[in-house]
Amino acid sequence: MSKPSFHRLHQHGDIVKGMQDIGLSFPDLVLEGNPQEKAHIFYDRPLSQATIGIWESESGTLRFDPYPFDELCIIVEGEVSLVDESGQQDAFKAGDLFIIEKQFRGLWVMPRRLRKFFVELKTA
Repeated sequence: MSKPSFHRLHQHGDIVKGMQDIGLSFPDLVLEGNPQEKAHIFYDRPLSQATIGIWESESGTLRFDPYPFDELCIIVEGEVSLVDESGQQDAFKAGDLFIIEKQFRGLWVMPRRLRKFFVELKTA
């Protein structure tokens, strides 16, 4: 077993390599734009069922039906609006913190480049 430690999370990803191009995570969900993505995973341990990283996308609109996991987001740069099936919406900008629940159905709208820290919680 490794010794527990701590990690600084840089907003540009790995301090040496930066963030890696990952293309489109959900190409079938794109309604508008070409939201090409970059990411860096800081922590991913299967037993904890949590993944922590930094993610960036160009502008675009995605329809989630449903969202695949619970996620805590901290916006570093840009803006995202979430619109649920009933039309309820909220906009989040740099410095905002929010949770999006697994099974959320609705739109993820990025009017310009978005960068966020995230914690994905993959539960049954």
